[in-house]
Amino acid sequence: MNRSLSFKEYLNKKLLPYKIILPASLALITAIITAYSILIFYSDSDLSFARAISPHISTLIETQDGPELQRFITSVAKEKGIRIEIFDDKRIIASSDSTTTVGIPLKNIGMGILGIKTKISRDNLISTVKIKRDGGPANLNSNIRIFNPTFELFFMVMIISAIIFFLSFLILNILATKIISTAQKSIEPIKELEHSIRKLSEFGEVSLSNYMYIEELENIYNTILTTSSKLKRSNDNLAQAKAKELTVEAYKRLIHDLHTPVAALKQMIKIINKEGIPQDKKDFAKMRVAEIAEQILFQVTASKGNLKVDIDRKENDLNESVRKATGQAQMALTEVQNVEIVEKYDSSIKSFLHDNMMLGRAISNLVVNAIEASKGQVEVVVKKINKEISIAISDDGEGIKQEDVSLFLQGRGKSKKKNGVGIGLSSANHIIRLHGGKIIYRKSHLGGACFDIRM
Repeated sequence: MNRSLSFKEYLNKKLLPYKIILPASLALITAIITAYSILIFYSDSDLSFARAISPHISTLIETQDGPELQRFITSVAKEKGIRIEIFDDKRIIASSDSTTTVGIPLKNIGMGILGIKTKISRDNLISTVKIKRDGGPANLNSNIRIFNPTFELFFMVMIISAIIFFLSFLILNILATKIISTAQKSIEPIKELEHSIRKLSEFGEVSLSNYMYIEELENIYNTILTTSSKLKRSNDNLAQAKAKELTVEAYKRLIHDLHTPVAALKQMIKIINKEGIPQDKKDFAKMRVAEIAEQILFQVTASKGNLKVDIDRKENDLNESVRKATGQAQMALTEVQNVEIVEKYDSSIKSFLHDNMMLGRAISNLVVNAIEASKGQVEVVVKKINKEISIAISDDGEGIKQEDVSLFLQGRGKSKKKNGVGIGLSSANHIIRLHGGKIIYRKSHLGGACFDIRM
């Protein structure tokens, strides 16, 4: 998770792009303007120079003094650090660069720039002037072409741009530091307001004396104070409504969880009163009646005080607790026929720290759900997995959609069953969590649902 930024860090972060982009933009604009200005200057200078030597070159062409023409343009080009070509419509007739280019066809090179009379190539500024002199022949169709290297030009532009960037960056950083310093001083009243707002968590009274001179902060404070008062009243109302809601939910859970032991109790009483039942089974039923009645009494008694569920963990036989809970679920659903319940217990598991009555309540809920959902087979397996105890209740029914499981475990799922599988799972999940365990849902190997209690 990213830490919160201080006001100074926040301003630095927000101003950083401007510290870079603005100097870079100024440098770029300056470079373009400087380059354009220098190009105009060099262009005008080269054109003026070409016009100045044009009369002499015209005379040399008229007298057909080729060697002197070659010597002249070579000397001038060397002195000026440029390259000069003399050409007519079709070919080069003289060149300061090399006599080997004389006579070759003329190539049109370079591209034009808006507002500049010369052309520019990758390496040179190219200026072209028609050769003429006062009193000279009108039909002389020759031109001077001057190639002025652009390296120095662009080097100068880069130096100027770098200086502009550095100065802009320096000035902007100084300005940003001043702005941040001023801004930090300006938020001191806001810090005082923050301190006052924190005091509102205790719904206390605070003073506005330190920032009364700032109208906006005073308005903010008054708004927060009014809202805080309303929130306090709403909080009290919400607490009362939440208490009622918890009570209703707890009653629903209690009524649901009493369904299984009450149904089992009815079955045991039927066995006791029914003729023709062996005496040993009647004695067992009487013993179970006492146990189930005690369980019901415990559940009701434990439901006092906003129906809070408490557990009393002791070293008890875990296999026996699961066996009794499974049997109680079977007794509660004797009307459900043709459902085979397979029970598997790990004999190495003896005593385990748990509340046998509350854990039995959770297991009974899960077994009842499994019996009601099954097509004919339910399996209850107790075993060790690494350092954990696993109590897995599986069925061969339709199962539950994975995305609905968490809703059912939280008591927010909607079940199609009348007895409310959502309440049963929520109650079981609550009890298991009180034991420090959890319920894991997965697809059963029987084809339906499997709820695996891990403790």
